[in-house]
Amino acid sequence: MPRSDFRRFVGSILLSLLADQLFLVTLTWAALRGRPTPMTLGSVLTIAALARALGTPLGGILADRHGAGPTLRRFYTVRGAVLAMAAAFTGIGGEPSTSALYAIALAVGLLAGLVVSPQMTAIPGLVAPTALARSNAIVQGTIQISVVVGPPLAGFSLAHLAVGGSWGVSASLAVGAGLGLGRVTISGPSQRPDEASGPPLRRILQQHPVLWSVLVVMGLVYLGLMGPVQVGIPARVQQTLGDDPRTLGLLLGCFGAGMLTGTVVAARVDCPPRVGLHLLAAVALIAAGLAVVGLGAHRGAGAPGAAAGLVLAGLGMGYFNVTGVSWLHRAIPRAAQGRVIGLVMLSANATAPLSPLLAGWLAEDAVDPVFFIGAAVVGSAALVGLALPSLRRLTQVHPPADEESAVRPMGAPDKSP
Repeated sequence: MPRSDFRRFVGSILLSLLADQLFLVTLTWAALRGRPTPMTLGSVLTIAALARALGTPLGGILADRHGAGPTLRRFYTVRGAVLAMAAAFTGIGGEPSTSALYAIALAVGLLAGLVVSPQMTAIPGLVAPTALARSNAIVQGTIQISVVVGPPLAGFSLAHLAVGGSWGVSASLAVGAGLGLGRVTISGPSQRPDEASGPPLRRILQQHPVLWSVLVVMGLVYLGLMGPVQVGIPARVQQTLGDDPRTLGLLLGCFGAGMLTGTVVAARVDCPPRVGLHLLAAVALIAAGLAVVGLGAHRGAGAPGAAAGLVLAGLGMGYFNVTGVSWLHRAIPRAAQGRVIGLVMLSANATAPLSPLLAGWLAEDAVDPVFFIGAAVVGSAALVGLALPSLRRLTQVHPPADEESAVRPMGAPDKSP
């Protein structure tokens, strides 16, 4: 597969993710304008998260049936059109109402969920099996770069272009992502015509029971993390850090900088043998970072204290993402990767809608408890993972799985020469 295809793919992913960041930060700011209540923000983000949760497994099914490339191209184009309509509506009508924000969050959240699984399952169709870990690190690093650059860019756009203009920039980036992907060729898994949909998901879960442990841990991590980051940080900026969108963008960018650092570390470690323990250590680091943010807020440390905790939490999340995705690409046959990754992301997105809603309810009285409770929930995910032998003892799979090696359970000893 030509390297130029992979480079174009990464470039399209970057534009798409920057569009997502601008949309989300702008949505957050719009939900707080004229309605200074964290509960409003929490409910709007809950709608977006619920729509994303519904779209994630559907995107995985479509990627397995129709290919990751065609699926991505279609939904990138549609998302750009929806964002353009949101920008035009806001530019004509001024500040959007809460009901309009719900509708926009529902539409764009659904489209954001539909592209998650195809973006991940496209990677094995672009690179050689021996380059999976490095390529996953590059893609995950691109994701973290977008989280570093996107929020400050959104803050700048909001300060100079208001809500409608910021969504207009987001629409342009989304359209550019679709155009860039049009020149990329992504190969599909080799399979017979009667196996076009790949092995049944039920069979994959029976062969790899450790997936159930992964689903539990992922659900708890996102339940504890998303509310503090998406609602707790904006509420703290509004209440005690000057109510400046640039401060919000910079703090969220610190979380992205931590994730980028974790991605680089994961690339250097390159698929650790005791992958289960590495994943659980990353979860514990996320919990520690949230606790640091809470302590900083409690002691009046200001923006630097919040930034330090967000970097630490991002470090754990970045390492967790790269290590986990590389492991899935090695352990799951390509013909089923879309559905399996969709299921794993669904476990995260199923709890993500509840997290900002609870955080918004808690932040109505005080912001500090949001971070401490989030740290406790994420910490419980690490403890649950340690109590599950299938995850605690999970080892890396070598070589990467293909259609012929699909029946080997995750973590089974490698008997190849």
